[in-house]
Amino acid sequence: MQKKYSSNRPIVFGFYFTFIIYFVIAQDKNGRVRYIIVIDYIMFYNCKMLQVRNLSVFQSEKGEIRREIVRSVNIKVGKGEIVAIVGESGSGKSLTAYSVINLLPSENLKVKGEVIFNDENILSFSEDKLRNLRGKEIFLIPQDPLTALNPVITIEEQLSEIFYYHSKLSKKEVKERVISLLNLVEIDYPERRLKSYPHQLSGGQRQRVLIAMAMALNPKLIIADEPTTALDVSIQKGILDTFISLRDRYNVSFIIITHDFGLVRYISDYIYVMYGGKVVEEGKKELLLNRPLNPYTVGLINSVPSIKIEPKSKLKSIGGFASISDFACPFYERCKDKEEVCKSFVEYVEVEKDHKVLCMKYQK
Repeated sequence: MQKKYSSNRPIVFGFYFTFIIYFVIAQDKNGRVRYIIVIDYIMFYNCKMLQVRNLSVFQSEKGEIRREIVRSVNIKVGKGEIVAIVGESGSGKSLTAYSVINLLPSENLKVKGEVIFNDENILSFSEDKLRNLRGKEIFLIPQDPLTALNPVITIEEQLSEIFYYHSKLSKKEVKERVISLLNLVEIDYPERRLKSYPHQLSGGQRQRVLIAMAMALNPKLIIADEPTTALDVSIQKGILDTFISLRDRYNVSFIIITHDFGLVRYISDYIYVMYGGKVVEEGKKELLLNRPLNPYTVGLINSVPSIKIEPKSKLKSIGGFASISDFACPFYERCKDKEEVCKSFVEYVEVEKDHKVLCMKYQK
């Protein structure tokens, strides 16, 4: 008999326990085949909440594919995990994120691959099913809160319409929920802010309003595109602390799109580094930051200013300009350690547990 518990994780554990006993007994009678099923079954229930598989984005013109600008990206996000996607402007970070909810900014962009969420491929959803998914299950916080919010509608109206569309709450109940959301994201005097327009709020307050919108329907995943851009350092920390608090309280997962390794070091659990439309390195935060392997990752980390820098010394930078090339290694043109073979062949290898890299230096 399967036991019932009040929280999600013990339920999953009980499920494991029940089926492990069943299959171990079956294995004694029927041989190794049953044991393999047990391992697969455990792996299935231990898999990630979101799995992006071989995701590619193509630029097309008049129905013909002209160029591949995001190339075979694979990303996994676990429940309650904060994943960061890092890279320069033009590396494909935002396109990858928008592709997760099939919300590409242009009709000339076509996406291929799989985005598995709740055991379904989002890329095969109809428009109606996508509309129900966005906001309710997965919420995207755009890069610029001032342009994301409607300038001629009050904060109360913009937050309320979410509940009018997705719930059957009364007007009074909606207002109470809106105030509680503003309290949740620590906006001061929330009752006063209800009648404010976006331009009357500071940048940090506008960002918190978007986070309140994100939490309105208790989504499982929030994608934040450059959530701290153009904010003061103290405000940035407040926004990041809000994300961490929401993750801890509600077990929400996050994908953070950024170019800031300081932000990544503070908030993330797992990191993907992108360049030229490809993931060039990935790993747990401690592994990747303490032992970066790909020359591009090394360059990004070294270019972060340090308080230990010598007076009048030059800041480190990566030579050349970001671009999308057709070489097997996307960083080939700017890499100081490049070899001729990197043009045509490079493999994505696991150099240690939870740490993978795209680089010929680590080929076995």
